[in-house]
Amino acid sequence: MAHYEVDPEPLNSRIFVRHRLQLRVVWLGDQMWCCARDLGRLMGRTLGRKGLAKLDADQHQQLPIRSHGAVQDTLMLSESGAYAMLLYHYHPENRHLRQWLTHEVVPVMRCG
Repeated sequence: MAHYEVDPEPLNSRIFVRHRLQLRVVWLGDQMWCCARDLGRLMGRTLGRKGLAKLDADQHQQLPIRSHGAVQDTLMLSESGAYAMLLYHYHPENRHLRQWLTHEVVPVMRCG
């Protein structure tokens, strides 16, 4: 993973916690992006590059994210990409995870 000193400007993440697991989220442009690795942990899966093959190109990207005092290139999923992963990897708990994202995480991110 690349570390950035100055450019491009890293995005500050906001951390949400569910069942003691974190989800790093950023607001970019007009949409929420969440860390693929964190979402995968919440789903009980690994969401790496290979696992994201079902997503469209605009649903995932590497972004320089600042979290826990460090900056790293982080694989991020758009809001639609996150919901798509929940559907592609169906598990009953994912319904609760989607509800948490929809009713808690997204509103906080949209309100700033």
